Amino acid sequence: MFEWNTTYKLHSADIDAQHEQAFALAMELRATLGSGQENGVSDILGRMVGHFRDHFESEEKLMMRIGFPGLVEHKKLHRAMMTRLEKLASDSRTGLASDSREMMEFLRDWLSHQTGTDMAMLPFITGSRMSTALAQWIEVLNRAEDELSTANAVPLNNLLT
Repeated sequence: MFEWNTTYKLHSADIDAQHEQAFALAMELRATLGSGQENGVSDILGRMVGHFRDHFESEEKLMMRIGFPGLVEHKKLHRAMMTRLEKLASDSRTGLASDSREMMEFLRDWLSHQTGTDMAMLPFITGSRMSTALAQWIEVLNRAEDELSTANAVPLNNLLT
C-alpha cells in the first residue's frame, strides 16, 4: 500500500526524492504499528513531522515557481494534514493513547493526496520545463544568428521565412 512506485513521479527531482522518503517513513510507521512496538511510533511520527513540514514548504515553492493555479487550496490541504500529523505526534509523545487506525487513516489520506492532488501539478511542471527548454533553444539560435551576421552571412530569420 505504501510502496514507492515510479508512476508517482512528478519529474521534479527534489519533490520526487521527498515523496520517496515519505513513502519510506509511511512503511516504517505501518510496520511499527503492526509489530505492536508503541515506543517506536513516537520517534517515527516526530521524523514525519519534520519531513512533511520541509516537504510541503518545498512543494509550495515549486507551485509558486510554475504558476500552479491551485496553490491556495493546496496550501490549505497541507496545513490541515500538518495539524493532524502534529496532533498524532504530540499525543504519541505525551503518552496519550494513539489510535493506530487514526494513523493509518492519515497515511491513506496522504497517499491519496500524493497520488491524486499532487499529480495535478504534473502538466505545469512539464510545461514549465518545456518553456525553459524552448527559451534556451531560442537563446542558442539568437547567438548563432549573431555569430553568422557578424561573419556577413544571411540572417537566420531570413532563412526561416
